[in-house]
Amino acid sequence: MIKVSIVGVIFNKNKTSLKINPSGLGVGGIVVPHIGIISDEAKFKEMQKIYAKAMIAAPMVTLSLVILGGISIVISSVMGIMNTPYLMITGIFLCLFNILLCIGCFIKTENVYGDFRAYSCFKKDNFFAALMMYQYIMLAEDFVEERAGNTYLRQVLIEGFKNRAAEKEVDMLTISCSATFLIEYLVGEMEKLPESIAEYIDYCYLNQTLLTNQKALEIHKSFLVYMAYYFEKTGEHSKAEQIYEEFITKLPKNQVFDYWKMQAEQIILKKDHTQHLLDVKNIKPNSFYKILGVFNGFYWDELILNQMDKDEFMV
Repeated sequence: MIKVSIVGVIFNKNKTSLKINPSGLGVGGIVVPHIGIISDEAKFKEMQKIYAKAMIAAPMVTLSLVILGGISIVISSVMGIMNTPYLMITGIFLCLFNILLCIGCFIKTENVYGDFRAYSCFKKDNFFAALMMYQYIMLAEDFVEERAGNTYLRQVLIEGFKNRAAEKEVDMLTISCSATFLIEYLVGEMEKLPESIAEYIDYCYLNQTLLTNQKALEIHKSFLVYMAYYFEKTGEHSKAEQIYEEFITKLPKNQVFDYWKMQAEQIILKKDHTQHLLDVKNIKPNSFYKILGVFNGFYWDELILNQMDKDEFMV
């Protein structure tokens, strides 16, 4: 649901700030509203409405880039294409790329939600809304305090997750929720993993093909990697090693998978890659690293995970 852009517009409490991200040139916009502490249902419903508006704001940025591209094409045509070739190229690029993104705003599949579809889900689905809010907390300036204080959101998610886990769902939202809490447990944010998530991990371990088949997304694969770290933490080294040998080592070469491999070597095989893994330029836990790297919270849990020694990484 995050729209990427060279410019990120961030509404934080009573102020608005911009984040400049050159790698996001020409690919939409990002709107991150301030969440704060949600202490009860009334506050949650209020934030649902605010967040729904944020979902509409992102495609509006994309649409504005289409308009800007169209204006550039018109100006270049009037002034002469030969005199303004770069303006014409820029206009065509902005139009073509962002028109595709505008179309994507209407998409809804099992694993993909366009912004307009997400807007509808935000209003009707409490689990969906709570998960998006909770994950966006890590993009806030005071993400440490906000995550610790949002116990109500956490409880909404845990209760909603129980029903999904009981039905053995492995869709993007269910996996994303379980991965979120699993990471928090691994880095010490949660003292005890909720029972429903622990049982879900055991189910997924016995049915790993659900996370590795051709339909599996990056979030499914990363969840399996974090499951290996979970087993290592809970003293089940043989399970962690099995996932490492049969899945992690066989991942194709790319920047995200290479990061997982090095991190797994440190956590499971106890090889020391600390110097490399504590450099934020090398932290690439998912394909959003180029987009969300402007936010300190994006790296926070990974930095904690990467600096733990073998004694810390045990119950």
